[in-house]
Formats: sequence, C-alpha cells, structure tokens
Amino acid sequence: MKKLVYKRALAFLIDTLIVSLLIILMNIATGFEIPESPNISEYSDMLIREEITASEYIDTIIVENHEQEIETLNNSLVNISILILVFIIIPFFNKKTIGQALTGLKFKEKIKIHQLFIRNAVVNGLLFSIISLSTVFILDPKPYFALVGVLAIFQIVIVIKSGFMVLLNEDSKGLQDLWSKSEVIVEEV
Repeated sequence: MKKLVYKRALAFLIDTLIVSLLIILMNIATGFEIPESPNISEYSDMLIREEITASEYIDTIIVENHEQEIETLNNSLVNISILILVFIIIPFFNKKTIGQALTGLKFKEKIKIHQLFIRNAVVNGLLFSIISLSTVFILDPKPYFALVGVLAIFQIVIVIKSGFMVLLNEDSKGLQDLWSKSEVIVEEV
C-alpha cells in the first residue's frame, strides 16, 4: 500500500505542476498582471503613525482585496477552467489524470463527472473557488471576506485530513475517494 501512496503523491504533484505551468502560460499569453493596490502601503504607514485605527485599516484592506477579486475575475475563471480540464475532463475520457498515467495509476472503474467534481472539491478546492467567484458580486466586502475566510479554513482542514487518511489508512483512501465513491489503483501492466 505504501507504493500506492507514493505513486498517488507523485501523480498529484505532476498534475499540480501541469496546472501551474498552464496557468503561467495563460498569464503570459494574456499579459495578466496582478493589479497592485497602491494604497495598502500608504494605509500601513498611516496605521504605524496612528493616523488610523486598526479597525479602519482592516476595513480598508478588506475593501481593497474585494475590489482586486473583481478586477482579476477573468484570470480566476481561466484558472478554474484549467483545473476542470486537467482534473475532470481529461480523467473523464482517459480514466486517469496525466499524472496518474505517468505513474501507472488509474481509477478502478469508469469514473463519472460528478465523482470527479467531488474529488476536486476536496483536493483542489474547486467548490471553494466557484463559491468565491459567484459571491464576489453578491456580497459586500466584509461578508465576502468572512465567507471566504471560513471556507478557506474549512478547505485547508479537509485537505490535511484527507492527506493523513491517504497516508495512514490501510487502503490509502482519502476523503475524496470515500465521498466520490471512487478508487485509485495501480494499473496492471
């Protein structure tokens, strides 16, 4: 089983590198740059000089971050699309991700789209990203910041728990395997 754990970790690393490379290439191709917020350093200086309160500083940072989320919406949509391509579309048609193919792994049975979505909601934060994007226009900055903060913590806990489950369970199954009712196995040669 340890061999399966190592292969799964390597496959995930390969897939993550592919996603990162595709995102970088798309950013270069589109000329995307993260918009800078010139006011943050100014507000930090004002806080240090005690010209504004910590509460005013936090409120300002929340609003600036909310505005930046809106400004980078197209980039976020491209990032989500790349995640869907690499972790849902390709394995749906090939029964394995690129990383799994390179490490000799595959899904035990034909995997369905909803199973792949569940797996990616757990491991890659796909649901977190979709909720964040869909609420940025609906919620005011403070509730949005609170929602995204809670969801981010929840996502981190799920990923850590799932990682430990893969490492420590005899069958090497994580939350993504259990919740999606799917299994990754070593491909027979």
